[in-house]
Amino acid sequence: MDLFGNNFEEQGSSLNFENEEVRNMSMESERIAREINSAFVAHDHGDVGDQNDDAADDDGVQEDDKLNYKDYAKYGVVMMRMLLLAMMAKTVMGVYVSDYGTDDLLVSYDVVSLFTNVPLDDTIHIIAEKAFENNWFNEQYGLSIDKQGLIDLLTIATKNQLFQYDGNLYEQVDGVAMGSPLGPLMANVFMCNIEDTLQYANKMPAFYRRYVDDTIVFMPTHDSAHHFLNILNESHHSINFTMEIASNNSINFLGMVIYKNSSSLETRVYKKPTNKGLLLHYESHVDNKYKRNLVLTMLDRAFKLSSTNEIFEKEAKEIELMFLRLKYPQNLINNIIRDFMQSKRLSLIHI
Repeated sequence: MDLFGNNFEEQGSSLNFENEEVRNMSMESERIAREINSAFVAHDHGDVGDQNDDAADDDGVQEDDKLNYKDYAKYGVVMMRMLLLAMMAKTVMGVYVSDYGTDDLLVSYDVVSLFTNVPLDDTIHIIAEKAFENNWFNEQYGLSIDKQGLIDLLTIATKNQLFQYDGNLYEQVDGVAMGSPLGPLMANVFMCNIEDTLQYANKMPAFYRRYVDDTIVFMPTHDSAHHFLNILNESHHSINFTMEIASNNSINFLGMVIYKNSSSLETRVYKKPTNKGLLLHYESHVDNKYKRNLVLTMLDRAFKLSSTNEIFEKEAKEIELMFLRLKYPQNLINNIIRDFMQSKRLSLIHI
């Protein structure tokens, strides 16, 4: 029994190579490895920038030298993508499963501005340490890079980011750049390392689910919820967590409402109090396929976030009324809902 009053049992990672998403990650990382090797081979054979061998700028810098630097920056990005995808397939993501008590509280924790507060130097060294555990990264992808070389590539790919504001040029001194394709991957590695550290110290609650910077947890008491918040805020000086405790056994989380109903959970679509249902009007000058797909998108969202058929049927009725107010023809809405339900029934049959 841990300090949160729960019988702790680690069930292992929710990511494994039986999971289609992780298989896709592995395939993507292998594709990037081939791209890196091909690029370096081309560079060694002189295929990169050959046609510019005689070109020089006013400072006498050869054009292919400029291309070489850009190439190495590119290699750093693709190398990092490959490494992080592989690490995500190997890392226990901090997802732990156990039964929760009927009196337990639903609690959510959120990291304030995670991406811009990811400590780059720390995260790069975390990646490098994991990559060279038993040299698995080189052996897995047929590479021969050393640890310092990997650190240099990751530094080129992530640091010294420049941006312009109000006519002035600024350098981002830490944190991943917003919009960077490496942002979610690096943030996840950093968060996983925090979770691994807390898990090793037996400070993780028994029921823990995280998506990027949002976490849902079960806690036995308000005191334990606040205690875990303190633990999270002491885990690293660069990030800060906030907490929300369920009210009337329900909590809003990732676009849905989660209800704790005795020993089970129910979910439905979350709608903000300011939501007026103002979507694309049917009389808008937009191709009809976009209007049809908008109805399908709303249905699919409701289907995936509704834990029971009854909840989905209620959501579908609300969607129907919303699109009727937007002047969508009743026949069109009925046909879309019928086709959607038919496709889901066929999918369930094939499963």
